[in-house]
Amino acid sequence: MGRMERILSIVNIIFLLGILLSGIDKSRAISDFNDYYKASKLYSSKADIYQYEQIKDLSGKYTFDDLFKNLDLISKLESLRGNVASYIYPPTFAFLLIPISYLSYENASLLFFLINYVCLLGSIYLMRSLFYPSRFTYILFFSLLFSYRFLENHTSNNQVAFILLFLILMSVKTRNNILSGFLLSLAVVIKLTPIIFVIHFLYKRRIKALFFFGLGLLFWILIPLIPDTEFGLRNWTNWLDMVLLSALKNPVFRAWKNNQSLIATLAKYFMEGADPVNQLLFRMPFYSLSVGSVKLIFNFIVLLILVPLFYRYRKGIDSNQSLSALFILSVILSGISWIHTFAFFIFPIGYYYHRIIQIPELVWRKRFYFILCSLIILTGKSIGGSVVDSISLMFSFLLYIGLGLYFLILSLPRREH
Repeated sequence: MGRMERILSIVNIIFLLGILLSGIDKSRAISDFNDYYKASKLYSSKADIYQYEQIKDLSGKYTFDDLFKNLDLISKLESLRGNVASYIYPPTFAFLLIPISYLSYENASLLFFLINYVCLLGSIYLMRSLFYPSRFTYILFFSLLFSYRFLENHTSNNQVAFILLFLILMSVKTRNNILSGFLLSLAVVIKLTPIIFVIHFLYKRRIKALFFFGLGLLFWILIPLIPDTEFGLRNWTNWLDMVLLSALKNPVFRAWKNNQSLIATLAKYFMEGADPVNQLLFRMPFYSLSVGSVKLIFNFIVLLILVPLFYRYRKGIDSNQSLSALFILSVILSGISWIHTFAFFIFPIGYYYHRIIQIPELVWRKRFYFILCSLIILTGKSIGGSVVDSISLMFSFLLYIGLGLYFLILSLPRREH
């Protein structure tokens, strides 16, 4: 190990220790974990985990014009965020968290963070195995450096992405079809977006793994029904109606400033009421379109994004190249992509650096990669300040950075033969 490699190893340890200490320190604070914690407590007491009736009563009550007639509504709408119907994950996740809901909030939050942190370390170990050990110290350094904003934000919010990252990588890495299927199905039943990795299994022709994925989905869906079938079915019905169908029907579903997904970006740009508070500040929407028009634009852009990926599948693509593209798509094509969701980018950022150090002639790609990754850091609040951060989030800069990385990754020549 050379001198530079030893220095970077120390820096990597500092990065990881920083995430650990920050997570432990912030575990007492109220975070997104509080939504999971409350939902699991509500589930164990057989109360409505989605506050379905409350949100139905609020829906359709206010229009965008009401904000101009009564500015007090702005503060009222802001106060509803995170308090009404804040849990939007499938009921299985709340059910699985019931054991730790018996702990105090502080202890449950700390335990949940530590589980996440172990999953992050496990994911890094799997990345090392997938990228091959050669020069992994350098790969990990740039992975942590450029994705640290997302990792730190994930830690502050005590979210679930590290667990999902580990489940996805484990499902891909293991050759045991039963384990692969059940791990991926668990990731999907916690949060729907990992379902896009089914494409990778189809490309690899792991049909048996997909069969057990289907069985696993059925297993995880039925588990919450065991203690009380009627209550479990009601929760699944409420989730389908209030979360999944609402997100599919209306692009403004939680299309707030921090939401960097493609559909949320289009809603912020072209639909009144997507984020009433920030749209007023930034003079949005730029042009008002109907729900149908926004959906049509979204579908067209998605088609444009997917065409080069499927072209690469037809011509041949590396396994890690496929995974990197899908990690990016799982974020930007999701209905809701907060900053912490971009923690998934640790894999494609690491993969791309791993490839460009192997191919010295990819000069322009190398420069573009470092420009894009530098923008992740420079547009963050800690470097760019709150004004730059607000502008970049409202205009969804992270979406465009993600798309840039996606097309860069697909432009790489195939390595595997």
